[in-house]
Amino acid sequence: MSELMDRWEIRLLVEHYASAADRADGAAASELFTDDGEFLMWLDPNVEDPTSHRRGHEEIAAAIDRIRDYSHTHHTIGSHAVLELHDDHAHGETRCEAHHLVGAPPNVNDHVMFAFYRDDYVKQDGRWRFRRRELRVNWISILPVGS
Repeated sequence: MSELMDRWEIRLLVEHYASAADRADGAAASELFTDDGEFLMWLDPNVEDPTSHRRGHEEIAAAIDRIRDYSHTHHTIGSHAVLELHDDHAHGETRCEAHHLVGAPPNVNDHVMFAFYRDDYVKQDGRWRFRRRELRVNWISILPVGS
């Protein structure tokens, strides 16, 4: 039962992150990380090195707060799996479709990022947190938005 609860709590961690991202609430998202947590992003699928590497709550919060540049976002978790689970640490992957609205009516486009996360989780003080989160964009589709 303990393993099942750990897997469920890790899934909730991922869900809470998506929710905080949609609210552009960097403070809430950063609290889901350890104090020395890392957030790496590969926003360009054609590069080998990360386009951004943030460490610690302040830097991670600033990265998530930048989502405010979009008028609306919607992050949908396509799949999530805990691939390895040990007593106080785990590793998993999440597939995500992230919609980002750009522009003003009547010229609004949806920048849809098809991405996945590679995550390292640790359990601290009875709560699961991200130790390291890697966001890798596979491709981006730009679609017009109707009324």
